Amino acid sequence: MTAQLHFAVDALALQLLLERAQRLIDIVVANHDLHAAVLSIHVIEAGTASMLVKIRIKSGKQACPSEARRITEHRLQDKRSRPAPGDEAVGAAIAALETQRRSGYAAKMIEDIPLADLRPRLVGAMLPNVPFDGWTALARDAAADSEGIDRDIAAMALPDAAAMVDAFTARADAMMTEVMTGAIAAAGPGGMKIRDRIRLALRTRLEQADEDREAVRRALTLLANPAHAGLAARTLWRTTDAMWRAAGDTATDFNYYSKRAILGSVYSATLLYWLDDDSDGHGATWGFIDRRIDGIMAFEKTKARVTNSFKDWPNPARFLGRLRYPAV
Repeated sequence: MTAQLHFAVDALALQLLLERAQRLIDIVVANHDLHAAVLSIHVIEAGTASMLVKIRIKSGKQACPSEARRITEHRLQDKRSRPAPGDEAVGAAIAALETQRRSGYAAKMIEDIPLADLRPRLVGAMLPNVPFDGWTALARDAAADSEGIDRDIAAMALPDAAAMVDAFTARADAMMTEVMTGAIAAAGPGGMKIRDRIRLALRTRLEQADEDREAVRRALTLLANPAHAGLAARTLWRTTDAMWRAAGDTATDFNYYSKRAILGSVYSATLLYWLDDDSDGHGATWGFIDRRIDGIMAFEKTKARVTNSFKDWPNPARFLGRLRYPAV
């Protein structure tokens, strides 16, 4: 906004009432032979709104300081008694901007929740848009708007596609664990064998993702990128670990790693098979899972038989230990 003010010859002071944060600022500019100088002042800047006031002063006579002070005091008293034309509009505009700013801060304070709790909520709201927009900021912003979450906070929770896919798999792991815990508890102690629990874990994970197959496909496309190889390995290990823990596995030896590695290979192959399965009720996928589990159980039986066959053989480690620390 540009205002051009013209004064008489003996006008030596200029006063401008600026309101910012509900207070008045009086600026007095002495006209000391300025010769059409331009003074630019930023009045307020809130969000994207800003007001620029430009004052153009015409040259005039120079007066003594006492006269300038007297005129300034007179105008200050006059300004307090009656508002200048246009002050009401300026004040209303500033008040509106201040209200908008405060409401924005209030919205951010309402969403002041841990980001770890915000990620699953955002991912769930993103899933309807992922088949069209992918794991992008566009889908994230749409989810934030639908959930009433500030977009800046959503960007902090899910800054990029890798974070979105990571949160997506973590959310699926938590949902699968919750269902398995209830099913195993309902079956009672000894009600389900280990192979049945693993089969339940694989089926539950895929059944829960049935309505979001395209989102899963896009997630796998991102994880197949060599740049995200670390993320792919981490999410796969986390998923298989969640399955074994939900199944009641308590191994802490080498079996802890071998079980998760074997289940990881089975789950990866099953996931790819499931994405292209058009059979009724995914019957082909469930048959594929049964065949893979049967293969694992056969391998475990063979490994146990071979291990038992070497159980009575001399232990080289014990022999070497006796050489290093002979019995006294």
